[in-house]
Amino acid sequence: MKAVKRILRILLRVIGVLVLAYLLLTLILVVHLRLNGSSPDADVSETVVTYEEYGYGESDGLAFVASVTNEGPFMWDEDCWQTAEYSMHYDGTLEITRTYSLSGEHTDVCHISEADFNSIMSLAQKVMDEKPYEDMDYSKTMDGSTWGFTVYDMKGEATYIYGGYTYGIDDLESIEDILISNG
Repeated sequence: MKAVKRILRILLRVIGVLVLAYLLLTLILVVHLRLNGSSPDADVSETVVTYEEYGYGESDGLAFVASVTNEGPFMWDEDCWQTAEYSMHYDGTLEITRTYSLSGEHTDVCHISEADFNSIMSLAQKVMDEKPYEDMDYSKTMDGSTWGFTVYDMKGEATYIYGGYTYGIDDLESIEDILISNG
């Protein structure tokens, strides 16, 4: 009888330790996800981009413009980057104009792939539809980079998407990553 009671006590202690370990790991996961801008219920899978037809190659007109401004801090006596504008055309041309504090403006031209073009246009459409920036609060942010995004239809009519900080807005950060990786 003593042996059975002893086994039950040991078994209860082991179960208690396992439950405690599970709760501790869950707490660590929740804290990690919250610190990284996610909730534990959030879908942590990557953004799925649909490759719909967005008019790639149909004209040389302007399709999308993203501008970025360095909000500092930086030294005025050094040739620091201040602004950049990424102008993407329907034919895949990507013009990148960067402005530096001392040396001025520099423009580079490259070609963006159809997949990257479609990703940008798809993500821009998703941001216009879902407006993920509406709940963001950057009132205490005073440095880093601010972005502005505008999409153009085939007739050249502009639709302004968003302007401001993009920290935590995954789809806009994905657009930034694509543009920066191409230029």
